[in-house]
Amino acid sequence: MAVFDFPKVSVIIPTFNSASTLRMCLDSIRNDSYPSKEITIVDNFSTDATAKIAKEYRATVVLCRGFMSAARNKGIRCSSGEYLLFLDSDELIVDGAIMDALKLCKSGSQVVFFPPVYVGNDCWSLIRALLRNETLSIAISRQGSGVYMNPCMWDKEILIKLGLFDENLLYGEWPELYSRARLIGVRTAISKYTSYHVESSLKKTILKDLRYGYFSPKYLHAKKHYGNIFIENFLVLRKIIKSDRSVLLKLGSFILLSLRAMARGIGFTFGVIVNRVK
Repeated sequence: MAVFDFPKVSVIIPTFNSASTLRMCLDSIRNDSYPSKEITIVDNFSTDATAKIAKEYRATVVLCRGFMSAARNKGIRCSSGEYLLFLDSDELIVDGAIMDALKLCKSGSQVVFFPPVYVGNDCWSLIRALLRNETLSIAISRQGSGVYMNPCMWDKEILIKLGLFDENLLYGEWPELYSRARLIGVRTAISKYTSYHVESSLKKTILKDLRYGYFSPKYLHAKKHYGNIFIENFLVLRKIIKSDRSVLLKLGSFILLSLRAMARGIGFTFGVIVNRVK
């Protein structure tokens, strides 16, 4: 089959000071043998080597100030592909993933999920990876095919029909988009290829939770989604405590979940105070 018989896939990657993981992500895309693809880096004015690394891989770099949802929307508007593969800068795919997703799309699917495996490279990121892997397992057992997974590939026409991402959302933009997609009966499939997500350091994780907590007062309407998150975190911790894993791992899991809950609580309280002052 000639190269021109393959539909173009646009890979969209939002970044902000992502130099520590971006090369790994771009290597995984370059190593995928699918021939017709383009890479768009949507950068939030990074001050590190993010843009330099992107250019080494001949990726298109566009600037966008705002939340990840706004970055993805800009990437969509700049893309020329028929299909869109969304990756974060700390995620990677394996060779064959793009072709497998396209075969599923050609068979009638409009969204294809790549089941994530979370990995870490130090004590706390390894614990967080364990927690996230267990959380995904519990979410699938509770919600079945309704679980949204990222990375994913979308038929571009469907995203345009849905009106793209809600740019007012700092987080929760994926389940919000998927909820709209389900309302119009979008057909989904799960690839046989897994993806890998490298977890952040403890410092980055806590800072992210503080930020998420600060903006949480704006998202209280999404009670069902965030209620599921709290329930699943509780179930994960209970499962780990009851398991035969080491005492240190159990203790570390409890400490990490407690620190994250405290960070979100502090951020939430500060967000409520600031909004009242305004």
